[in-house]
Amino acid sequence: MMWGVDLDYARLAATLVAARKSRGWRQVDLAAAADLGEMTIQRAEDPEAASHPSRRTLLAIDKALGWKDGSCMAILQGGEPTPVSGSENTSATHEAAATGDVSGLPESVRWALSEGETLAGDVIELSRPGGKLRLIVVVQRGMYKTEEERERLRDEMETWLRLQPDIREVVRGVAELDERPDAT
Repeated sequence: MMWGVDLDYARLAATLVAARKSRGWRQVDLAAAADLGEMTIQRAEDPEAASHPSRRTLLAIDKALGWKDGSCMAILQGGEPTPVSGSENTSATHEAAATGDVSGLPESVRWALSEGETLAGDVIELSRPGGKLRLIVVVQRGMYKTEEERERLRDEMETWLRLQPDIREVVRGVAELDERPDAT
């Protein structure tokens, strides 16, 4: 398929507007997150624009919206965007983690992990791809004994689920700023 031929720019525009608005972003916010000009975002969201977004622009929008590379192109071809999952970690799995050995962790972390049954967890990369700085979140059961405590857990889980995309966006933004050449 040739670039610009048989691609659904109206579908892309509508999907971008919906994704942006679901985050509470203005066009200028998406532009900043993607390191693009606001006019570029305006054109991407306008299916009648005289020019269509470049591959570079589409990839930058993918990253800014937390989608896998190629998601905008998939939308143009009638598909759906694919979110980047926090559990997708391309770094090598450590043997200790695979065997459940936590002896190398600080005592405070080992103690916290022993408090209850693990219900869920997530890893958020806090540095550039291949970096070593990560935020690890573990949700446990066992310390919530009363109905009031379990209700608080449900509320906290809902809050966490709402915050995850925002945390990832902040991290991506910091990484992108770190990768920019100095303006001096």
